[in-house]
Amino acid sequence: MSTRIPILSPELYHALHGGGQTAMLIDVRTPVEYRTGHAAGAVLLPLDELDPAELERRTGQSDLGTGRPLFLTCATGRRALQAAERLAEAGLPNVAVIDGGTQAWQRAGLPMR
Repeated sequence: MSTRIPILSPELYHALHGGGQTAMLIDVRTPVEYRTGHAAGAVLLPLDELDPAELERRTGQSDLGTGRPLFLTCATGRRALQAAERLAEAGLPNVAVIDGGTQAWQRAGLPMR
């Protein structure tokens, strides 16, 4: 079963959720990639460790991807899309992907850490 995952530009995500009040941004890259630079406010949860239980354990929030929007990013967007599909199939319908990932985020001149 294929699930249609919403995809947002980094600029739109930042305009809508830059303060991080209503959404969470999860970076699904490896720890080494994350340490080289990541979108400001992004929380690391590598793709190979990602599932709803681990998401809740790491963030302390039970409503991510259900009530509260969950956004995913990686280097270019491919792994984030895989992660979003995995989470959607696991019952989290409120998941979206940042188009172009961290590379697009950085090209757009958005805040990095």
